[in-house]
Amino acid sequence: MLFVLMGKAGSLLVTGNRRRPLPWLAVAGVVALLGGLVLQAAWGGAEAALAHDPARSGWWRPFTSVLLQNGGLLGDVFNVVTAAIVLALAQWHWGVGRALVLLLGAVLVPSGLDALLGDGELGGQSRNYVGSSGVVFFLAATLAGALLLAGPGVRPRVLAPAVPVAGLALWFAQANGHGLVSAEGFVVGVLAALVPRRGQWGRRPSSRSASMRGARSSGSVAARQSAAVNWR
Repeated sequence: MLFVLMGKAGSLLVTGNRRRPLPWLAVAGVVALLGGLVLQAAWGGAEAALAHDPARSGWWRPFTSVLLQNGGLLGDVFNVVTAAIVLALAQWHWGVGRALVLLLGAVLVPSGLDALLGDGELGGQSRNYVGSSGVVFFLAATLAGALLLAGPGVRPRVLAPAVPVAGLALWFAQANGHGLVSAEGFVVGVLAALVPRRGQWGRRPSSRSASMRGARSSGSVAARQSAAVNWR
């Protein structure tokens, strides 16, 4: 239910975007996750070396743990498919650069809150130290945050707050970390949507000033044409 809400939010954001390039982020993400599954199958010590286990040291663990899975066949398939969907939507809305930054935030923000507050629940992986689902839910929730500010109309924007509400309800009711990281991702998405994109920093010219410039331009063209006729 929670993922369906976030997927709907992402689809509403990109519905009017006719230009949809090949989702390279989704392709790269699927390749990386499949590579992680092969590594787990071939190397029995993969989890010990790469899992985000707080009892073990290693700066790389929050990143490498995303490539490993522990949900069985159905869970692995679900994680790979949902990652492909969310990465494609994130690229189409945010662009490659911003999507990569938000993907990095999906790893660092929950881990940073854990370290800051000393609460392992905030990382969304209190019992499971591997898996891509937490990062995917976080990134998907950023799209809901963007929908709140940039949705196509009022009615679609009403859907956006349902994501953090449902996420927190899931966390409080079942202690499910996916709900908490979804709420965190929603907040990050709102903040990201407030940052102007490249090319939007300058103030847009008003229609009046644009029409005045157009009139001046038309007048100058007419004057040049008149001068050319008189010269002949």
